[in-house]
Order: sequence, then structure tokens, then C-alpha cells
Amino acid sequence: MRLSCLIFTASLLVTAAACRQNDAPETSPAPAAAPAEASASETTVSVGDDLTYVPEERFGKITGATHEEDLDFLYGDQIAEIEVPIGEGFTTPGYRLFPGTKNEADVMFPNEENGIEELTIVIRKEGSEWRMAGSPVTVGTSLHELKEINGKPITFLGYEWDYGGTVMDWNGGELDKIGATLTTPVLPNGQLLPDELMGDTEVSTDNPNLKGLGITVADISVYLLAPEVSEDGIPAQTDFSIVPGYRFGAMTAIVEPEDLPLVYGEGNVEPMEYDLDGGVSVPGFRLFPGTENEVEIGFPDEDGYLEGVEFRISKKGGDWHLAGTDIRVGDRLAEVRTVNGAPLMIYSHNYEGAGSVNSWGGGSLEKTNMFFDINTAGKTYTYNDDMEVSSDAEAVKKSDPEVAMIMVLLER
Repeated sequence: MRLSCLIFTASLLVTAAACRQNDAPETSPAPAAAPAEASASETTVSVGDDLTYVPEERFGKITGATHEEDLDFLYGDQIAEIEVPIGEGFTTPGYRLFPGTKNEADVMFPNEENGIEELTIVIRKEGSEWRMAGSPVTVGTSLHELKEINGKPITFLGYEWDYGGTVMDWNGGELDKIGATLTTPVLPNGQLLPDELMGDTEVSTDNPNLKGLGITVADISVYLLAPEVSEDGIPAQTDFSIVPGYRFGAMTAIVEPEDLPLVYGEGNVEPMEYDLDGGVSVPGFRLFPGTENEVEIGFPDEDGYLEGVEFRISKKGGDWHLAGTDIRVGDRLAEVRTVNGAPLMIYSHNYEGAGSVNSWGGGSLEKTNMFFDINTAGKTYTYNDDMEVSSDAEAVKKSDPEVAMIMVLLER
């Protein structure tokens, strides 16, 4: 059972987002956030954007394993830093996804000072296209439809106080993993709501006094669970997502060789010589050796041949993928071109760096270092003066080469 709660403790607003019923305090909790003012401008979000969410798992491209630094790679200029309102005049640092559009959503990362325990996303605008996967519920959904979809009566807080309309209990229904606030009814000619619908009290949607009040969903809160960790802080399961330039799974530029067996287990790490161009090699390690998830990792040495930690994956069938996508080794160029959203330029089969992407054309994958297998088909391509060929060339589309390798450098 999931509740949206805000609790005041020593004058500090603490957001206990996604409290479960058996953890709820005896006093009535309050909602995850107060509605923000709607933006005047309304623009269109790209049709390529995934506007579905799965409670506790993902919101569009964002998951519980997403870092704040990942957002630039995931959404680029479609996200902005803001102060997110969380009620009673309090705010918390956060981000606004698709700002100025009907699909904008406020993103809050865990923040101990403000009591935000889970990555939380709030949708506030009526007409939003965000939908729970497999469900039509969104901002503006009527109370009657909301109850029908939930399959059980809904309990919410009474009106005419700061947290009026906050859904407190889905009573075991289909929607019990999200948070929501309901709109305040506007009555004609100065009429007042019945006392039983007012103030810090719990109201059931079975209450006959709610009929005809035109109540709808005012906002929806989605909570994403962080990956579980063991008592010693080691992740319970591997994060196989990659954010070029920032992280490779759980590893960032500060990772050291001695960290690998601690995080991934001694049996999953073996030393190797990491080969670079020109016959040079640096100390390296092989992660998950002999498996589909094998990764070669090179570390900087005293000669300065590497400017950071470098990762290579070249085995098909593994779980490593670009964050926010399903792109991985073995995928076809056509799939990569679709996700990138723009043509890419690939180096010739007989050129240094054969098959590597030289330009992403301003697309969403522009920070990725990727190689395609063009050793055979590449001989049939017509290259420009820079020994490049476009992904949109007919010969390239016909052969549709595979991703042969993804390489990531995390600079120090």
C-alpha cells in the first residue's frame, strides 16, 4: 500500500514519499508536493519520447538507478534545474522535464535534508500525455473513472486545508504504487461543502456527497526504487546501464582497480593487459570474463597513455546497454539511427578507426563512442573526402551493419 506523505518535524518539512500503510504515522500525513503554476508556453514533445511509466521501476527513460548527472545524456536540453515546491512554501532542488509543455514533470532525487527518500516524479498539468503503462490514468481523470480503474474505494483527505484531496489509501487497488492529489470542488453561489468532506479527516470515494462535484486528478506522484544494496553497501544486483562520459554501470571516473572485486566479487575480475593503438598497453582488468557481459577496463598509468578509465564491450547478447535505451552490442545500425534521431557518419572500412562513428549529427547519442562491423559490407560503400559514409546511404541501409563495440572513456 503506497501513501503520499509529508510530515513536519521540528519545523522542517520532511517528505516521506511513498510510505507504506504499515509505516504510516498516527497523525494524518500530507502530500508529496503542492501544485506548481502552469507555464504559459505550450510546445510539443517529440514523438520519439517515451511518455509511459511503471511505478517503482521507471518513468520514461529514468529509473531508480538514474543519477542526476545522467539526465543530460537522457534528455539533453529537454530538462532544466528548478526548485520544486513540496508544500507549505518549502521547495527542494530538482529538475523539470519537458519544461513549458503539457508533458512537463518535476523530478526530485533523494534528499535527506528535505526527507525525500526515493526518486520522485510529479505530473501536474491537465492534458499531460504521461500514462502508467497499461492504464489511462492521468492528470484530469475523473474521480469516478479513477475509482473504476483502481477497482476499490479510495480514501483521501478532506478539503479546505493545505493537504486537502491527498490520496491516502488505495485500499489494495490497482493504483496503490502511485501517489495522487484530487482537485478541490468549486461550488456555485457561495455554497459550502458538507462538513464531513472538510479538514484533516479521511474521506471515502463511496461517500454519496461526492457525486456531481466534478472532482478530477490534480497531480500524480511516481516513486522509483533505488537498486538494493547489501549491509556493506555493495549493490545486490548489477546496474548494466551506461552513460557515456559519466559512468559505466556503477563505475565512475574515480573507480580504482581495488574497487572492482569489492563491488563485483573476486571471481568476476581478472587482470589483463589493456591494448591501445600503436602497440601500447596499460594495466587492465576483465570484468565478468568469459561471459556475455565481459568488459575490458583500462586504467591510466604513469606514462599517461590514457586520460581516464576506459571500458570496452564487444560481446553480443549481454546486458550492457546505453541508459534510457535498449541499444547494445549486436544491434543493427537502423535501430541505432532511430534512437539517435539523426543521421550518423561512419568511418571507412580501410581507415584508422574503421567502422567508428565520427559524427552523430547532433542526435541523442552524440557522446557515445561506437563501432560498427563494416569489414565486408563497407567495401561496397561510397565514401566522402573524409572517408566517411552516412547511415542514410542506400548501400549502408541495405547492409545494416551491427554494433561491434561500445567504448566509454571516463576522463579524470
